[in-house]
Amino acid sequence: MKTVLPVRALLVLQLFLVAPLAFGDSDKSLRIVSWNISGDSFVTRPNDFLAVLKFMQPQVLLLDEVSPSAGEAALLQVLIAVDPSDNRPWNIEFGLSGGRQRSVIASRLHVESVEEFSQVVPYPQPARQRIENRMDPGDNQASRYGMEGGIPVHGAIVHDGDRRLLVVSMDLQCCGGADDDWQEYRRRIEAREIRTLTDRALARTRADGLVLAGDFNAVGTPVPRLLLSGHYRIRNSHLRAVRIFHIDGVSDWTWDGRGTPFPSSDLDGQYYSRHSLHVTASYIFDSEDMDAQTLAEFGLQLITSSLLSNHRPLVVDYAWK
Repeated sequence: MKTVLPVRALLVLQLFLVAPLAFGDSDKSLRIVSWNISGDSFVTRPNDFLAVLKFMQPQVLLLDEVSPSAGEAALLQVLIAVDPSDNRPWNIEFGLSGGRQRSVIASRLHVESVEEFSQVVPYPQPARQRIENRMDPGDNQASRYGMEGGIPVHGAIVHDGDRRLLVVSMDLQCCGGADDDWQEYRRRIEAREIRTLTDRALARTRADGLVLAGDFNAVGTPVPRLLLSGHYRIRNSHLRAVRIFHIDGVSDWTWDGRGTPFPSSDLDGQYYSRHSLHVTASYIFDSEDMDAQTLAEFGLQLITSSLLSNHRPLVVDYAWK
């Protein structure tokens, strides 16, 4: 159930939602939106998807759990319509790894491919065998097939002026919970491999900063998140989690569990290199949080967010130190 604080929510609405383009300082901030779209909503509901993007105005868009059948052309058509007056081309990278759950990076800024993420990222064979050994017979076939396509992750470098930001988008294994569940073990393997490749890319490219984002499916232990955040000696590799809320300033869920046996939870997140970046503003977008005037202005409905995905987008403005 959502927490509703009318007075505080109204104040935040006035600050952020009525004038989203003024959110943060557009000259100094870099707005990164991360979102688990759970399929192909920019294909099946392009108008709703566009309305949400027009409100959020991302400079860098990180999508995870994207269906491989949802092509780049369909996404590009929607992105161009976000601001037709801006003639800069959108640069889109569809990740190759993840099987039926791909990650996508899009920006009007220059996007540089990163060789560590420019191919399928396989599960290490010994670890994969241990995952399969932990599965029940009913789990094995579908989950084994799911690992054939590699770990759902993609990374690239975004050029923000003279700064180079490594962004990595991912979708970790869902479900499970206990320490000995195969799902939790698989999440740990995925987090470890993603972190290893990220550190390798940082060391090779000497990028100025790092943002890791996506669906961490943190339903078990904190170990996968700890593996992602890291405490390493590599430059820009020690990460801080963005503390992010809905406009009521209290609710922090990013996955809507209504209608399921599970509570709404903060499954999604963003981590950033605290030595090179700081957060200037952030919020979790949900059309249900908006007043009637804002909904009408942006062509949204109360149910728009729920129509697009069970997950809510995270909108974060970063500034370089």
